[in-house]
Amino acid sequence: MRKSTVKAVHLLKAAILLLSAVYCLFMPVMTGLGLLYNRASYGKFLTLTGVYFIVSALLMTAGTVMCGSRKKAPNVLSVIFLVLGFIICMVMLHNLCHYADIRGWSGKFEIERISSMYKRRIIPCVIPVTAAVILSAVRIGGRNEKPEDYTSIL
Repeated sequence: MRKSTVKAVHLLKAAILLLSAVYCLFMPVMTGLGLLYNRASYGKFLTLTGVYFIVSALLMTAGTVMCGSRKKAPNVLSVIFLVLGFIICMVMLHNLCHYADIRGWSGKFEIERISSMYKRRIIPCVIPVTAAVILSAVRIGGRNEKPEDYTSIL
């Protein structure tokens, strides 16, 4: 690879890690911890939803960290972890928003529904997950062979 391409890949990996730390780790974990903290008033359904949010955040973060590997096996695991964590996160987001809408949850100072706040905080995890899956797919599909030296032919 050329030096500029290697630099661009390193910048892409840094951006993916930063976005993943905020959207794939922090937001779902804080949502899950909030549900766990108030589990006495929410019940078993939302307690499990909070646990699954935390599990999905850990899966997506682990997948993001593994996506930069040069080997094929960690990149395959990365795609599996990313997709599985993202699916779990989106299903739990749907369950939480449905629960909040049915019960009419809204903010204290706004008329806005709480479900739209949850969506606004968690849906942006699509960006780092998609970028990490693409980076892993490129690493899986790319050839690991060294380029041939054609100077000996001339």
